[in-house]
Amino acid sequence: MELKTMCKTLHQQMMADLKNLALAGGGGSRYSGDEQVQFIPGGSHQVTIKSPPPSLHLENLNNAVLRYNT
Repeated sequence: MELKTMCKTLHQQMMADLKNLALAGGGGSRYSGDEQVQFIPGGSHQVTIKSPPPSLHLENLNNAVLRYNT
């Protein structure tokens, strides 16, 4: 499988996972380290970073995949 196809598949899987979390959570806030993730019913989400995480953040990966696929 070529890199572009793998990135697209990974992006689709991540977005499906985020949608499932949003539906399961009912729209509450979830905290993980120094970031706050607000899941909104319907599959949307908003991430507020309070301090940079030591590893690559999901949003950065998501944005990189979107840029690569355009």
